[in-house]
Amino acid sequence: MDEKEKVIMNGNEELAKAVKKLGINLVEMVAETSIWASPEFCEQLKQKNGDAVYYLNVRRGRSDEMKGDTINGIRIDDNTYANNAIKRAVGLKRKDIRNYETCHIWEDTCYDERYHTAIPNLVLVPSAIASLSDHSDEIINALKYRSYELYGWYPKERSKPQKPCNYPDNWQEPAKNAKIKKTGSREQEEQNIVMEIKSNVYIDKIRHEIDKVMRRVPKWLNNSEQFNSTILINFLKLLDDNSTKVVSLQNLKNRCNMATFKIHVTDMSNISDKGHGKVFEITEDGITLWEPVASFILDEWNNHPELH
Repeated sequence: MDEKEKVIMNGNEELAKAVKKLGINLVEMVAETSIWASPEFCEQLKQKNGDAVYYLNVRRGRSDEMKGDTINGIRIDDNTYANNAIKRAVGLKRKDIRNYETCHIWEDTCYDERYHTAIPNLVLVPSAIASLSDHSDEIINALKYRSYELYGWYPKERSKPQKPCNYPDNWQEPAKNAKIKKTGSREQEEQNIVMEIKSNVYIDKIRHEIDKVMRRVPKWLNNSEQFNSTILINFLKLLDDNSTKVVSLQNLKNRCNMATFKIHVTDMSNISDKGHGKVFEITEDGITLWEPVASFILDEWNNHPELH
């Protein structure tokens, strides 16, 4: 073992050592606190859909896929559909349950539309210990067998799970009060999920754009020769001379005196994956700083008195 390998710490291994040393049984903790749908509910789903899948033709998106898109008839999810599915399956609205995470029992099945919202493949685990369902083999194997024990289910391509050694006997009874929704209410439910995903996509875009601006504006202020720098610096100078937060677009254009002004200022006023970064908002009254990054840009500007 070389020097570099000696200093690497494996959190899973350290946790296993600590659990053993302290006499903590994490598998029993998960068994005691996890929430499962009833086998009867899964049977109702099978009768309705031919399988125990709550939402048909939905899977989690991979890193190069955009949630909310549809690819070859398959809707791309983050975990919104799966989260809604298991909570409906145990008879709870999402607002009625807090600090639980929706966990897929079989690894990588979230990327398969046959299993992403399959109720036997989903379990609710308290948020504080939910990540153990991804990192502890002992817990993963116990969850797989519990699913098989309740529903007689496992993914078609996988081997039937075997009962682990020291399998716990303190599992909660499955939830009993859930019912399959009628078609009309289910359609409304799916529309709500689509709207939620679209909202999340928009929020993600805003966050990404803010991060981009926070990375790039300091560079622009340190290199005043760039077109973006010229426009932003001249805007901020005009803003210093203005009692309002708005600058005349024509005054900014005259001050910058560049042939490509319209192209660059338009780019700097829109959210785009390939754009330089949105720093402006153009209104009927003129041009102003985009509110989510306005304070950051002004603080950076104040750090460069030599440019004023």
